[in-house]
Amino acid sequence: MLSVIVPVYNVEKYLQRCVDSILNQTYSDLEIILVDDGSTDRSGEICDIYEKQDMRVTVIHKKNEGPNIARFTALKMASGEYITFVDSDDYIDEKMYEDMMALFSVCNGDVDIVVGGYVLENTNGNIEHPFVHTDERKFNSNEALYRMFENKFFNWSMSDKIYRRVLFNQHDYLGKGPVSYGDDTYTNYMIFAISKQIAFVPLYAYHYCIREDSLMHQGINKNYFGYLDVYMNIIQAERNKKESLSCLPFIVRLMLSYYWRCFSYMQKNCNLYKHEIEFYRKSMIEYLSIIELSAAGIEQYQVDKLLLSCSEWIELKRRRNQIIKDFKKTINRIYIYGAGELAGELADELEQAGILFHGFCVTKEQRTQYKGKEVFCINHTSLEKENVGFLLAMRKKYEEDVAAMLKDMGYSHILPVGKYSALYFV
Repeated sequence: MLSVIVPVYNVEKYLQRCVDSILNQTYSDLEIILVDDGSTDRSGEICDIYEKQDMRVTVIHKKNEGPNIARFTALKMASGEYITFVDSDDYIDEKMYEDMMALFSVCNGDVDIVVGGYVLENTNGNIEHPFVHTDERKFNSNEALYRMFENKFFNWSMSDKIYRRVLFNQHDYLGKGPVSYGDDTYTNYMIFAISKQIAFVPLYAYHYCIREDSLMHQGINKNYFGYLDVYMNIIQAERNKKESLSCLPFIVRLMLSYYWRCFSYMQKNCNLYKHEIEFYRKSMIEYLSIIELSAAGIEQYQVDKLLLSCSEWIELKRRRNQIIKDFKKTINRIYIYGAGELAGELADELEQAGILFHGFCVTKEQRTQYKGKEVFCINHTSLEKENVGFLLAMRKKYEEDVAAMLKDMGYSHILPVGKYSALYFV
């Protein structure tokens, strides 16, 4: 039997779609545990209706403690030999569990986890594919950890995976605290570390739905700093490993990236978060002092830049904004080249500084809108060569190639600005 655990909190608009997609699975040997985590809308009532309609559904009503506690409250009463999780605002394709469970049978007990992958679906129903691998693969524990933090085959989400129940019985830390941020990452790290084999099958049948009113999609806030403790715990465990496939470089980069995103959020409200900013900056200096940076492929000057004080970063960005204003005097239109993290960060700061830009340009078309502006594919767009300028907002490893490509295409107004972000090096 497969136990499907669904934490539920104030999702009355999406809950029916989610539960129906589970009940309609072609794999029918299911139990579905809906955990009403103290909802204040009709979510709890909807859960009870499903429990009356289908004997496979069980409902738990509890006070609000967060999805981590909700999941593992349900885990204690789950009957299945296999466990999986679904977020209550997401949904799944009807053959997902049939195809994933088939791998456990074919592999004769050698596989502990099956990963199926997911797609991102926005509020308009448009779908993005964050992962592009199309071949089935098997990994041992260390290889799977490497792939998970590499974030190319799959990542640390718990919802696109099916686990053998016995894996959860070997750890008593699960569900002990209301960890709101980073619980998937830490749990998967611990579970993958004790697994024999992990199978990846590129179904991409889990629909991770991006909605604006979701807690996880309301932007960075200071609670995200909880990720740093998670990554530090993982880093300490990884430093004790001797395997050549250690995922340490990826984890250190993720930790640095999360630090910067949180720091940037609080820096916009410098007076409000003055004490928090300094506290977390000192914490990061302490964290990084115990890591062999060279082993993680990080140079000390990169860390030194990342950990500049708030006042130093404000001055750096003031200089950058002045350079962009001077650059803009020579042309009619400017575009941000890139549509990733650095580009989004730059767009927010240009808006805050009152500097207008006309949209984003990319090399490969992956989205059509970003930050409320149009995203153009440079290969499919004809722009006036003399009157258009590009702000290159990307990491260092891509910058030279993109600048050379634009020059070959006849564009001469190119300004690299990625170096004004700490993520330029990460």
